[in-house]
Amino acid sequence: MAARNGLNGQTLRKQYKNVISGYRVWDQLGHAEEYILFPENIGADLSLDETCLSNGEVYTLLTNKAAHGRKGTLVAMIRGVATDMVAVSCASCLPPSAVS
Repeated sequence: MAARNGLNGQTLRKQYKNVISGYRVWDQLGHAEEYILFPENIGADLSLDETCLSNGEVYTLLTNKAAHGRKGTLVAMIRGVATDMVAVSCASCLPPSAVS
């Protein structure tokens, strides 16, 4: 795309990452390597699964079953399968009535 429009591809990539996408001001940037949360996707019927994406990296996925795999399905994605890390990560996005 960059070459077709007479742009340097590396410059376009940097501009997209640092300016256009808003990545540097993302509210979850500080903890994104360990977990990401989408509290707006929480529903009454949640599912907890583990998956191995690449190079042996295992992630725990908390999904909203009501979304049926479409937009709004992912509630949380947490690196690893340690139960305590999953609980701590998810507790911060759940309403107080659901945590107790």
